[in-house]
Amino acid sequence: MNKLILLLLVLLPGLLLVSCEEEAAEDRLTGSNPSGNTNDVSERITGFDANRSGAGAMLTAQGNNLSGVEQVYIAGDFASNVVATDSEVSFTVPVTVPLGMQDIVFIFEGPDRATASIEMVSLPVVNWFDLQEGTEGDEVTVYGNNFGFVESANVGGVAASVSNVTDNSVTVTVPSGAETGPIELITEAGNGTSPYEFAVCDTEPDNYYCLDPLNGNGGFEDGTIGVIGEGGDIGGGSFTAGAPGAQWEIVESPGGAPGLGDLTLKVTINELQNGGTDSWRIQWVNNQPAFGDLDGYEVPANSRFAILGKIWSDQGGRTAAVNGARRTPCCGGFAGGETITLNQGWNIIELEVQHSTGDHDAGNDVHAAMEVNLNFSENLGGEFYIDDFRMVVIGDYQQ
Repeated sequence: MNKLILLLLVLLPGLLLVSCEEEAAEDRLTGSNPSGNTNDVSERITGFDANRSGAGAMLTAQGNNLSGVEQVYIAGDFASNVVATDSEVSFTVPVTVPLGMQDIVFIFEGPDRATASIEMVSLPVVNWFDLQEGTEGDEVTVYGNNFGFVESANVGGVAASVSNVTDNSVTVTVPSGAETGPIELITEAGNGTSPYEFAVCDTEPDNYYCLDPLNGNGGFEDGTIGVIGEGGDIGGGSFTAGAPGAQWEIVESPGGAPGLGDLTLKVTINELQNGGTDSWRIQWVNNQPAFGDLDGYEVPANSRFAILGKIWSDQGGRTAAVNGARRTPCCGGFAGGETITLNQGWNIIELEVQHSTGDHDAGNDVHAAMEVNLNFSENLGGEFYIDDFRMVVIGDYQQ
C-alpha cells in the first residue's frame, strides 16, 4: 500500500501538469479564458461578407487590426488559405464543418483571440440540366439539391438570370455572349458547379452537341423494347435491347434526367448472360434484316462520328462498354470503343468512332449501331438509366 501511495505521489504532479497544459492549449486555441492565457479581442470582428456560408466556400471576415491573424479555427478544424490584412481575413471553410450556427475563432500571433458566429448551410449541388445545348434566350432547367438560396448563375463564366427557384430545380436563361462551359449557381453562402458543360451553339456551332443528330435519343421517345433471341416485339423505334438476364423498361425521365425527350431507358441487371461470357447490349439500328424494318438512320461512308450520351448508375464502380458498329450485314465496321468505370449518378459518354469506305461498301443499306454492354459481374443487382444517346457526324475518316 505504501508503495502505491508513493507511486501516486510521484505521478500526480505530472498528471496535473498534463491537465494544465491541455487546458492551456485549449485556451490558446479558442480564447475561452481571456483572463488567463489569451486576450479576447472579438470586438475587432465587425461582420462577414455574407450572412451564411458552407463547406468548402470562401469566406471573408471584416473588421480592424486583423493583420496579425495566423490561423482560423471552425468546429474542430483549421481553415485553409488564410489571408489576413488590416481590415479583412479571408479563408476556405473546412469541408467537415457541420450545419447550423458555428463559432469561428481567429488566432493572432501572441495571446489575442477573436470569436464570431455565422450560420453554415448546405451549398448547391448540381446534378444535371435539360437542355444540354442552346442559344441566347433559351431557358435551361437545372436539377440538384440545396437551391433555395440561389440568387444568380453563370453560363460558361457569363452572368445569367434565374427564375422558378425551388430547393431541387432552377431555371437559368442563357445570356448574350455566353460560351460553352459549366453552369454555376451562385448563393451568398457559396456556389455549385455542374459536373459537365452546357454547349452554347451561338458561339460554338461546331460543338458536338450543337450538330444535328442522326437519331433522336436512341429512339426512346417512340420505341418499344425487343429481346434478342426470344422473338420479342422489336417494332416502333430505332433500338433493340437484348438478354433475358436484365429487365428493360421505358420510363419517364427521373427528376429531370438530361435527354432529348421525356422518356429514358431503365435497366436492372438480374443475372449475367451465359455466365458473363457473352456480350449482350442495347443497340440502336436501322434496316437490320434479322429484326425487320426498323426506323433508324443511315450513315455516310468514310466518316468519323461522335457517340454522345449519359448513363446513370445506382453506385460507383459499375462498368459499361460503349461501342459503335456497322450493322448490315452483322457486324463490325466501326473503329472505336470504350469501357468505363461508372461513378454514382450521371456519367457523360463522349466517344469518337469512324467508318471506312470499304466497310460501308461491304453491306446493303449500311447503318449505324451504338452499343452499350452492361454484362459485367460488378453490375449484378445494379440499376441504370440510359438517356440522351445520339450519333453525329464530326468529320472525314482518318487513316
